[in-house]
Amino acid sequence: MSHSTMEVTLPDGTSWYGESNDTVDRLMPLLFANVEDRDAHWREHDWSKWCCGLDASCVIETAVELERQIEHEVCLTHRCFVALGAEEDD
Repeated sequence: MSHSTMEVTLPDGTSWYGESNDTVDRLMPLLFANVEDRDAHWREHDWSKWCCGLDASCVIETAVELERQIEHEVCLTHRCFVALGAEEDD
């Protein structure tokens, strides 16, 4: 599989880093404050779990993936991508 680092920038200018599985064009849900933390968890994602359930504590924001200029919804509370359409994977 081909995995790569991806960076998203929040409206306040901070960057978070994640992992992209380019073979199947999917993003791993978790985001990290720096590349070193992301590297420490490389390919450790449990595909049966998303990082949050979008409960009342979640603060959702739009972040931009720099390399491809794609917008993503992210949960600031749990530092993860929002699992839009995750029910399709069940």
